[in-house]
Amino acid sequence: MLWTNRALDYAAELDDPTLSAYVFPRRSNIAAEAGQAGYAVGLANAALKQAQKLPLDVHAVALRARAYSEALLGTPTTRRGRLTKPGRSLIAR
Repeated sequence: MLWTNRALDYAAELDDPTLSAYVFPRRSNIAAEAGQAGYAVGLANAALKQAQKLPLDVHAVALRARAYSEALLGTPTTRRGRLTKPGRSLIAR
C-alpha cells in the first residue's frame, strides 16, 4: 500500500479532492483483499464524504468499493436497500 499512500499524500498536497476520492477506494480494495473488510468500508465511506461533488466515474468506483467491502462483512440483506440509494442518485445526475 506504499504507493497508494503516497498518492494520497500527493492528492492532499495538491488539494485535489477528486484524486483523494479515487485513492480511497483503491486503498479500500487493498484492505478488503487483505482481509480487513471493516477498514475497507471506512475507506470507501471516506471517498463518499463529498459524493455530490465527485465526477460520476469516481463516484461509481467508490460505491463499488463500499458494496464489495460490505459484502465481505456479510452485511444483512435488510441493509441492501441502503446500498442502492446512492446508486439511484448517481443515475439521476
